[in-house]
Amino acid sequence: TRLVWKRQILKVTHRQARISDVVSGGTTEDDFRILDPIGVRYSSSALRDDFREETSFSKVLWYKADGLFYLVMIVISLLLGLALINKEQGKYAEAEPLYRKALEAQRRVLGLPHAQTRLTMNGLGSCLNRLGKTQEALTLRLELVELEKRYAGERHPSTLSAIHNLATVYESLGDFDRAVDVYRQALGLQREVLGAENPAVLLTMYNLAGVLRRIGQFGQAATLLE
Repeated sequence: TRLVWKRQILKVTHRQARISDVVSGGTTEDDFRILDPIGVRYSSSALRDDFREETSFSKVLWYKADGLFYLVMIVISLLLGLALINKEQGKYAEAEPLYRKALEAQRRVLGLPHAQTRLTMNGLGSCLNRLGKTQEALTLRLELVELEKRYAGERHPSTLSAIHNLATVYESLGDFDRAVDVYRQALGLQREVLGAENPAVLLTMYNLAGVLRRIGQFGQAATLLE
């Protein structure tokens, strides 16, 4: 199958460095040649396209694998691509370890300030919440909000998304009062930054209204959705 074929790529070796050593921490940051991180620029859609087009994917693999750093970035892209496929299919238990391995490598190679690292933290947080690992998801979401505020800015769309996602964890934990507060915080900022008709704003309104109904605030929920 295609997924099996993609996993076989993970066994590729380059300059005597096994990919398994790289992603499991068997190398140190000093082992990497810090070159232009071409692989970092992959978006989620680009990853999906690469996985759907084997010829294109093979060209990317062999053309970019010039130096260990390039190899590591390709491995991270592979892990994230597999994680994304599993996540989109609702296979969160399969996606979780892939996100963890990718995040471990990104922390070592790119560092927490890098946007791609924070994006992977977001994907892992979603899986954890879906799997009922809400305490761990909460810890990750709290860290991510602070990272987004520090490195992207308090009014950046990724920060607003992180705040919204934090509220969903509080909701999952049954801490509805705190969920309402955080949803309101996200909604206020989203309206100012994105505009009232933005889909992210509408999603936050819908989620906030749902929590309000759960705590018996039916009037507020109805007003919110008018």
